[in-house]
Amino acid sequence: MKRHFLFLALVCCIVLLSCKKDTIIRAVTNEDISCCGVDDPLNQLNWLHDCVSQFEQDKNLYRAEVYLCKYGSDNDGFLITNCVDCPDAGLSFCDCSGQSRGILFGFAGIGYEEYGIDPQSVRCIYRNYDNTPPRLPGKRWQLKKIVDRINNRIEIPNYNGNYISFWLIFGDDGTVVGGGVNQLMGQYVKEDYWINIEIQGITEIYDISGWEERVLEALNSVIECDVHHNNIRLYYNTTATYMEFECGNTDL
Repeated sequence: MKRHFLFLALVCCIVLLSCKKDTIIRAVTNEDISCCGVDDPLNQLNWLHDCVSQFEQDKNLYRAEVYLCKYGSDNDGFLITNCVDCPDAGLSFCDCSGQSRGILFGFAGIGYEEYGIDPQSVRCIYRNYDNTPPRLPGKRWQLKKIVDRINNRIEIPNYNGNYISFWLIFGDDGTVVGGGVNQLMGQYVKEDYWINIEIQGITEIYDISGWEERVLEALNSVIECDVHHNNIRLYYNTTATYMEFECGNTDL
């Protein structure tokens, strides 16, 4: 893992004075990403362009992401990783000049608040991998964990030491059904990375663990969907927290 930290330190935290931009980097969002005094930081900030250009060249080797953020009173910054699937790697926190200000999460164990980062300002602007496969419908998705990126906490659904099974099935017709202690049903709408889920009905068995109430509240607050390999992450609480589901090998 040290290799990943050294790579980010060398590539992302040095300003290169001369840089010929042979590659135009496209953001993963249509929203305004102007910051640091420029309209297109992925292409206009030399150090950041060099960083993501390297990510593009190595897209078959690892999965990388870049996030915008605000810290302090109203300063722009970036959170960068070239190891999305490595929970211990953390995110490199850089200012507008590419200067490293530290590492968030991972082994560092440092959350947003310790750097004065506003969690609501954090949003992804770049990925070097396709975020859309596989399709949601036709698979049974099993909840594996809830990750709180603000408090750097991972929770596994359980009660008195026993794992609690929560699952979802998304239909082609926009319906969603699921289960845990109770059965639930509702509707969903998904476009690219954005998703909205509305649970409209649930049976009435009391869940003494309290977990089901938490899951239902989170489902009705989901705003972003990240699907890759056999996993889906449903982000809520302004993307600061997500539920991670895993699907089986067989379509239903």
